This record gives sequence, structure tokens and C-alpha cells, in this order.
Amino acid sequence: MRLRLVVLDDFFMNSEKKSAKKYFNMLVGMKKKGYWSKHNSSYLPFDQDDFICTHVLFVDEVLDEIVLAYKLIRKMKCEEYSVSFAMDNYLRSQNVFKARPINDLLNEFATQGYNIAYSGGWTVNPKYKGNGDMSLFKDMYTGTHYLVNDLLGIDTFMGIGVLNFKTHLFFQEEWGAVEMGPQIFNFSSCDYLDCKFYYQHMNKVADNKIIQAKKYQGFFDDKILIIGNTEEKLKKAS
Repeated sequence: MRLRLVVLDDFFMNSEKKSAKKYFNMLVGMKKKGYWSKHNSSYLPFDQDDFICTHVLFVDEVLDEIVLAYKLIRKMKCEEYSVSFAMDNYLRSQNVFKARPINDLLNEFATQGYNIAYSGGWTVNPKYKGNGDMSLFKDMYTGTHYLVNDLLGIDTFMGIGVLNFKTHLFFQEEWGAVEMGPQIFNFSSCDYLDCKFYYQHMNKVADNKIIQAKKYQGFFDDKILIIGNTEEKLKKAS
């Protein structure tokens, strides 16, 4: 296994590029296998924002297939295309009183002018499970996640921790993420899962995340970057 990082930003903008089409099609196939190995076949692991978000792919260059993937959905990108932001979609489906504390926190982030994103879509190719590499994958996920957030100029990201799979403990203990509230949510697409929302300011990450970012800096620097925006648009405002 020889891994290469591929960062595919805004597939819609880049859809005429041969490399973008190749990796996006590979992602569709891998996520179908990955999600259906844990969820039933009625679960669709793609949404409208998958066409405009930033997909981060770990590609086995020997076999030319995706080993694992995750994504970051920037709110400003959703606004650019008039697409509903993932967090808003999740909260809209919940009882208004239950969702209010989370919405209040989102409004606070907006008032502060933060460049915010939703982070999710972590998927491992079932072919690579059970071979003892999961610890390595989690470390690489942790390190590259920090570096991709920095590349995109994201100040704060939010995500979902699934209690059934104990991913909430991973976000808390390995990343230093913070609960957006004690509420447990269930969603119609997978109502059998108990979920909590988490957030993290990128200037307040756990030491482990910084350590892994430094460890995988060379791997990140050697990435294939497919991006439609100019570099200046992606940098944080000075």
C-alpha cells in the first residue's frame, strides 16, 4: 500500500477536469461500499453539497483505489451556490426547542465572523478494514484534517459524533473537540444511531492533533490538489 493524498475541492467547478472526474467516480463507488457495510442499502451516502465541498481522499497508488475519505463543507461555499448548509439541514429536522442551543451557538459563530465548516463523511474502504491499519488511518485523518482546515482558512468546524460507534470519544480525546450541547439527536436517514454535535476552534486543538499534523506535513505537501478557487480566496483574511 503506497498512499497519496488527493484534495478535491468543488467538483462542480472542476467537473470537466479528467482527474476530478476520475477521483469523484472512485469516491462514489467506495462510499457506496463503505456505508452499505454499516448501514442498510436504503442509505444514500451522497448529498447536494458533495458536488461543492472539499473531499479529502487517501488513494492507494499501487491498486489505484481509495482507502479512506472524508469531507469538509464550508458554509460560505454553500452560500455561494445557494445550497443549504449541512448543520442547518440536520437541525431543521429536529424539535425546535431541542435544536435551539445548537442554533444559538451557530449564530454566535456567525456574529464573530468565523469561517465555519461541517466536517463529516469519514469512510473507510471495507477492503482495508481488519488488517491492523485503523490506528494509522486515524492518525493520518487527525493530522491531515488540521492541515486541510488551515489550507481552506477554516476557523471553526462542526461535526457529528456517533455514540453507537464511539466516534464522539475519538473527537473528544484525540482532537479536543467540544460538545455543542448534551442533547442526543436521531436522524431519519439512520434513526437507529444516537448522535451528538461537536465543534472545534482551530486555534484550540488538542496537542495530539498538532503532533499528527507535523508528522504528516510531508505527506500533505506531496498531495494532488484539484481546486477551482484561487489561492488568495482560500487564505484566511488578514
